[in-house]
Amino acid sequence: MISSSTWPSARTSELVGIAMLIPTEVLQVERDLIIAKWPEYRFLTPLTATWLFFEAYKARYKQPGLVLAPGEWRTGEHVGEKIDWSQNNAHLTQLWIARQNADATGLPYGEYMRFAFGFAQARTRKEMPQPNQLAPSQKATVAWEAKFRQHWTLGAKYAAFGGLGALPEYWHQNDRKLPAQIRFRQELIEFDQAHEAKTPVLMENWSLKRHILTDADFAHLPSEIVQAARARAVGDPSRFDGVPFAASRLSPEELLQSCFGVAGSAAGAASVCADCVMRKACDITNERVRKTVLDLTGTEDPIRAKKRDRAAERQRRCRAAKAAAKAVVPKHAVPP
Repeated sequence: MISSSTWPSARTSELVGIAMLIPTEVLQVERDLIIAKWPEYRFLTPLTATWLFFEAYKARYKQPGLVLAPGEWRTGEHVGEKIDWSQNNAHLTQLWIARQNADATGLPYGEYMRFAFGFAQARTRKEMPQPNQLAPSQKATVAWEAKFRQHWTLGAKYAAFGGLGALPEYWHQNDRKLPAQIRFRQELIEFDQAHEAKTPVLMENWSLKRHILTDADFAHLPSEIVQAARARAVGDPSRFDGVPFAASRLSPEELLQSCFGVAGSAAGAASVCADCVMRKACDITNERVRKTVLDLTGTEDPIRAKKRDRAAERQRRCRAAKAAAKAVVPKHAVPP
C-alpha cells in the first residue's frame, strides 16, 4: 500500500494538472464511475481515459461511408481541432463529461461509439454528433435506454470480456480488495450464476488463462460441479490450449484506481469511497494536490476563481457603460 512517505510523484503531478484543466464539480464524478466503467479503464488516469475516448470518437467520426442523412457525410478532417489540452476550455470540459457518460454505461469506448453513432443514424440526424451530443437528449432518453438494453445484454457483455487482455490488475497476486477488483469478480460470477452451463468456459478464461477467479469464487455451486467444470476446462484441448496469459506483481502505483486522488474523489459519504482500502492514502494525496494548486495559482480552485473574476469584470464593464451613458447630455437638452 501507499503510505504518506511513498508518494506516487508522477500521479500527483498529473492530478495537479487535471485540477487546473477541469472543474472540480466535474472531477467529483470520477469516484462514482470506478465500478461502472469498462474493466480495462478502471486503473487508467482520467486524463488517459479521456484521450482514449477522444481517439475512439475520431476513429468513428472518420469511418468511411458513415452517413447520417442523405448528403451529410463528413470526412472528419478537422474533428476535435478546437480542443486545447493545455488549458481549461469548454471543448475539453465537454469532451471530459462525454467520456464520463460513456463510462457510466460500462461499454468500451469503441463499442460506445458504434452504439451512439448508430442511434443518431437511426434517428436521421442531419449532422454528426459532437462529443457532448453522444449521450441522449431528455426527449430521446426512453428510446436510447430501450435500444441499449437490446444491444448490451449480459451475453454480449461477457463475450466482450472474453476479448480482454491479461488484466494483471485483477490477478490474485495483485489483489488489494479494491472496489474495482471486487466489482469485476462480481460481474464474472453474476454471469456464471445466470448461465451455469458456461462454468467450464468461465474457468478456462478466468481461472486458468488468467489467475483471477479461484474455486472459492464458485461457492454458489456444489463442489462436484466445480471439480467437473475444472476437469473439463483443462481436459478439452479444443477449448483450452494450455497457454495462459502471463502477469507479474504490480507496484503500488500501478494499482491506483482511476479516481485516486482526483479532486473531490473521497468527499462525502459515497459508499465506494467508504469501503475502499485506499481511502486514507487518497485523502492524503488529495490534500497534497490541493496545497500544490494553491501554491501555484494562489487559489484552491483556479477554474472557479477565473470564472468569478470574469463575472466581476463583466459587471464592472456593464456598470461603467451605464455610468457613461448617464453622463452624456443629449443635444436637445443643451440650452441655446
